[in-house]
This record gives sequence, C-alpha cells and structure tokens, in this order.
Amino acid sequence: MRGAEARSLACAAALAATSACGSTGTVTAESQAHARGRARRTDAAIVRARPDAASLDAGDAGDAGGLDDGGVGDGGAPDAGDPVIDADNETLERGHASHRAVRVLSGRVSYYADWFAGRRTANGETYDPRRLTAASRTLPFGTIVRVVREGRTVVVRVNDRGPFRDHSRLLDLSRAAAERLGIVQRGVARVRLEILAFGRGRVRASRPRRSTAR
Repeated sequence: MRGAEARSLACAAALAATSACGSTGTVTAESQAHARGRARRTDAAIVRARPDAASLDAGDAGDAGGLDDGGVGDGGAPDAGDPVIDADNETLERGHASHRAVRVLSGRVSYYADWFAGRRTANGETYDPRRLTAASRTLPFGTIVRVVREGRTVVVRVNDRGPFRDHSRLLDLSRAAAERLGIVQRGVARVRLEILAFGRGRVRASRPRRSTAR
C-alpha cells in the first residue's frame, strides 16, 4: 500500500481511538477494537477504489492458465491475416494455377477439428489451420492437389496422414481450405480431386492417429 494510504489508515485509527477514549485520554480494550474496525473499513474502501490492486494478478493468472491448456483459446476459428502465411498460400495456388491434372479422383473430404491447431503432423510439421494443407492416407507428402467443389477451387499440399475414422473420405483439409470451398458448416462434402504433382515423401500410411475430422 502506498504511503498516503498508510497515513490515511493511521489517521483514521487515531481519530477513532481518540473519539472512543473521551476526555480522559485512556485507551481501553473497547476503544482499540473500535479503531481496528474503522481501519479495516477504510482499507476495504481503498481497495474498492483501486480494483487493479486486487484483480489484475488474478486476471493475468487466468490468461496464463488458458495458454497452458493447449494454446488455442476457446477452440473457435483461428485468427487470419498473417502476411507470411497469406503469401505462402498465394504462392502455392499461383504456382500451380496452370498445371494440368496427372490424375483425377472423386469422393468426399472433411476438415480438421480446431483443437488440432499447433499439433505435429505426420511429416513433422506443425499444423496451422490458416495454411492450405491436407491429410491423405496414401498420397506422398508434398503432393499438390487441386480440390474442386461447385465452381470453387483450392490448391493444397499433403503434409499429414488421415482421415482414419471414415475411409470413404479422401482428404482431411485444413480449415482455411475448407473455408475456400464453403464446407465449414457442412463438415463433409463431395469434391473432385485433381492431383497436379506427386510429392517425394513417404507413401505408406503411418500408424493411424486420433481422427481430426468433424
């Protein structure tokens, strides 16, 4: 507590004691208790007037605890607008815009649940829901795929394994890719996959991880 506040408490206690003593100046047990009560009430009034002194530490600790729980906040949609990631996504799509498909597949795709953000993918990268990536059970890591749905397209790079919950689904897309295709609300959609370039990564599906599909 600051010096001015301490002096206020001391004065309040002294005045209370003097008032309780009367003209004799004798400090009784009753007067001491009365003074302590006045001091406590004054202290409480100061704390109410300066809520930061009592509540800031508790608020900061709450934020830190949330980060320790996984670092992904409330599990909602990730923040967008990172210029580096936006540039990487644009480079990926522009670099393969004119490429013809070497193979075409049709089937259903899903997308990652939000809680997977920040976790390790099967090829050792960190999953970022803002990047245009996908998981496949069989396509080599680094394979570039154009996903087409009802006139919408997105180009993704395979860097993970899955989905394993439902083998009829061909890919798990990142949330950014799912948003481009307009399937966030649906969760699962039928699409056309145009494989533009096969990667040189490991082809064999790794040990199934916990499914991240919605």
